[in-house]
Amino acid sequence: MADYCFNLRAYAKALHHRELQFFQEQSHSTIESLIEINAMLRQEDAALGTLNLARQHFDVPNPESWYEKLGQWDDALRIYNGMEEDELDDEAHQAMLLGRLRCLHALGEWTEASQVALQLWSDSDRQLRQQLAPLGAAAAWHTEAWGQLE
Repeated sequence: MADYCFNLRAYAKALHHRELQFFQEQSHSTIESLIEINAMLRQEDAALGTLNLARQHFDVPNPESWYEKLGQWDDALRIYNGMEEDELDDEAHQAMLLGRLRCLHALGEWTEASQVALQLWSDSDRQLRQQLAPLGAAAAWHTEAWGQLE
């Protein structure tokens, strides 16, 4: 029923049914759905509370991406900074650096964002550079590093 309500964009009703489902079975997909619906309804505190509950009682993969979606940039950055770089493969390392750059951009930490952008740029392919360019350009602009804009 929750999926049906969600597809009809009756988000409040979908939230109600998803909460009922959560009390019956506390699965990972139910929790993700609760976070998503609360975020869509602009109930950031409820979404954040659900995420914190999920992190305490379940193994939530990639919590940093949820913190980003909820605008909790400090929390996401703390997780990205805590990742062991030498344990990540190349793709995961690039994803971690890009996530860190998004957080630094949102927080206005331009000097560090500029350094991360330069580090990422040299090893990135065309697709990654398309994501990286606006963030790196903003960092270069704010730090008045005009040479990096070229």
